[in-house]
Amino acid sequence: MTIQTVNDAIVAKGSELDNLLAKSEPTMDDVQAIKAIGEELKTLKSQLGDLEATEALRKQRATEKAAATPTATNDVKVTVKGHRAESLPAEKKSQFITGRFIQATMKGSEAAKQDLEAMGVEYKTHVESNDALGGILVPQEVSSYIIDLKETYGVFRRNTRVESMSSDQKIVYRMGDDMTSYWGAEAATLTPSDMTFNGVTLNAKKLYALAVVSDELNADASIDLGAQFAVSVARQFAKKEDEAGFNGDGTSAYGGITGVREKLKGLSGTIANIAGLQVGSGNLYSELVLADFIATKGKLPAYARGAARWYMSKDFFAATAERLTLAAGGVLASEIINGYTLDRFLGFPVELVDVMPKVEANSQVCALFGDLALASTMGDRQATSIRADLSTGFTTDTIYIKATERVDIVVHDAGNADATAANRVAGPIVGLITAAS
Repeated sequence: MTIQTVNDAIVAKGSELDNLLAKSEPTMDDVQAIKAIGEELKTLKSQLGDLEATEALRKQRATEKAAATPTATNDVKVTVKGHRAESLPAEKKSQFITGRFIQATMKGSEAAKQDLEAMGVEYKTHVESNDALGGILVPQEVSSYIIDLKETYGVFRRNTRVESMSSDQKIVYRMGDDMTSYWGAEAATLTPSDMTFNGVTLNAKKLYALAVVSDELNADASIDLGAQFAVSVARQFAKKEDEAGFNGDGTSAYGGITGVREKLKGLSGTIANIAGLQVGSGNLYSELVLADFIATKGKLPAYARGAARWYMSKDFFAATAERLTLAAGGVLASEIINGYTLDRFLGFPVELVDVMPKVEANSQVCALFGDLALASTMGDRQATSIRADLSTGFTTDTIYIKATERVDIVVHDAGNADATAANRVAGPIVGLITAAS
């Protein structure tokens, strides 16, 4: 059925109706015919309206697709405020998508949604009847972009073992003690032994960031705003993960997480009894000597050395490791003039951790050494999601944007503490602690 055929049918039925209505004394059959033709005309006009609306939508979509069709795998043509934009390189594509996503969620922009559709980006609503009030989950491509940024900024996430969680709680089983082996004599009774297992329990904890954006800012700079929002969220989430993983003391300030430094120090009130801590030569950074670092390195078990690295702040590194390296004999003048690679110390890589201690203090775990992936696990329950709300700030022309993730960090292997030196067993992560005074 076409628009033309429906129009022809309407004209024909109209002529029939006019002839019947022209009769001065219509019969009952004529009255029934007039009623039937009226119903037919009503149906035909409804069909005509639907066909015309469909054709108009077809033409509109054809125009939009022609203006927003990607030209290559790594270059994307997009329409912004009615104008064709320049091709975007691959590294800018995620930033553009983030901006268009923010604009689509906050403003309900059809153009932004069409751009996302043209690039094959899908998003899901929590409430089907209202995208803006229900909130929209971040598209997969933007979510990946944020995760990449978190791994760039976050030292802990980059080095620990990340365990995907399908529910709020997950128990990860791990080997405890090995079996015991014995030398045996011929025909002698064999002694059995058992392997032991234990579990690491991960409980998802919510981490969020809330931004309030003016309607004017959103209208004028939504693309850059989206990119900056993604970068800011990734950076701050990564910082919180680092703070919890390295410095957490189990309080709400760290999401109830106990980090590596506190885990080591909390093994015993007597620092000398802790297998994985080396007490430094003094309480000041300037008093620490090369032998302190060598002794710390020596505490790490051989099984943890394959992927071991140092973890310390840049300030501590400059005040100790770099100072001690330059003071060591055999340094060439060219190395002093031109500098040297600062990401290795005593043969192992160095990770500069912004949240690690920068200012000296008594009994401070100031440096860590080991394999974080063996010592800790990060549970990842929910990747970063973004929601926008237009209702809360309706009277002030502001838009609320909330980013959320759900994670947990458990430091499960830090060695033990014992008054008897022979019973002390260090774990896959050890540390250097300053003296008490």
